[in-house]
Amino acid sequence: MTRAILLVLLLLVSGVQASPDDAHLREVTRVMRESVAYTSQKYPVRCYGHGGRFMHDVKGIELCFASPERSSIEEARSTLLGIHAILTKKVNEDLELRPYLHEYPFPSKGINVTLSFLDRAGSHRDDGYIANAYIEEGRVFYSRKDKEADCLVTVHSESLAEALLRQGGPPCCAERNPGVR
Repeated sequence: MTRAILLVLLLLVSGVQASPDDAHLREVTRVMRESVAYTSQKYPVRCYGHGGRFMHDVKGIELCFASPERSSIEEARSTLLGIHAILTKKVNEDLELRPYLHEYPFPSKGINVTLSFLDRAGSHRDDGYIANAYIEEGRVFYSRKDKEADCLVTVHSESLAEALLRQGGPPCCAERNPGVR
């Protein structure tokens, strides 16, 4: 019993830690929260989830939003690209987060955004409008809800660069969205 107590004390005094340094988690969480706060002021959305790939450093970031609005593909594209641009800009401009980014400038394809359009009951819209839109790995997807099958069906997809072009952005938007090709 005495040996066990001495061993525990020795481990504590020697500085052995049970968990790795998590400064990168604090910084990426702060940046996500600031981005969500700004996004929620600019668009009629609320955040319902966040995450990413940041075991040792920041390799990917994901934010999920819900909106009560009815939306066409064009309207969903505009809102989705706006949210994505806010997060991309914040991540790349934040000096405290920068040392923890896996690569700098952080590529747009490393930022995933989901935008769900929900009815009053909190279900995906099934009225013919877009029910879900998301950016993942540099591609943009738009879905409608199939009432009969009770599932989302992709009705259109495009690269992030194509979506930006349709929105009036440059074909290669490295200045506005690093990493988009």
